[in-house]
Amino acid sequence: MKVAILGASGLAREAVATAEALRATGMDIEVVGFVDISLRAGEEIADLPVLGDESWFGTPGAGDVKAVPAIGSPPIRRRSVAAVHKHGGAFASLVHPTVSIGSRVTLGTGLLALPMSSLTADIVVGDYVSINPGCTIGHDATIGRFVNLSPGSRISGFVTIGEGADLGAGSVVLPGLRVGDDAVLGAGAVAVRNVDPGVTVVGVPARILRGREG
Repeated sequence: MKVAILGASGLAREAVATAEALRATGMDIEVVGFVDISLRAGEEIADLPVLGDESWFGTPGAGDVKAVPAIGSPPIRRRSVAAVHKHGGAFASLVHPTVSIGSRVTLGTGLLALPMSSLTADIVVGDYVSINPGCTIGHDATIGRFVNLSPGSRISGFVTIGEGADLGAGSVVLPGLRVGDDAVLGAGAVAVRNVDPGVTVVGVPARILRGREG
């Protein structure tokens, strides 16, 4: 399988490292380069070429190459995914070999799951989700499309994370709660009650960041 990485940041290089780890297990996978609107085609990152922006997927050279989103920001990832679809591209997932996946776990397309994360049982993960290193997703959780889980995020059982939510490093969501669409949890925040859509919460316990309601 040939893949191109959407984005060219540190997360994109981590995606390449995940592909290399999968290849070391015997998986037939090749990263052909990066796709990023902010860089010129022909530049190199981590010894791989920048192919151009998302319109590259509409060129004959794209062939059977699939896109893997490696963009931390959910809004930017959403725009990039839409652009790839516009140009006829398709998506693949990269899940590091050290990720623990339990029984009855459903994974969407375009997933990037980095080392040492754990998904226990009866979990649904939507399309185009980013799971950074060391995250834990508990039983009966639902993770919406375009969610970003920063390193060390802890999702308890029976939690629902809405589409496009962005959880900061080391954040915690207690059992049975819902984090609304496009909400943001600051680094280290502990959600002890539901988080409304579109708000930013910080602290322990998590409270709405002044001036960021709505």
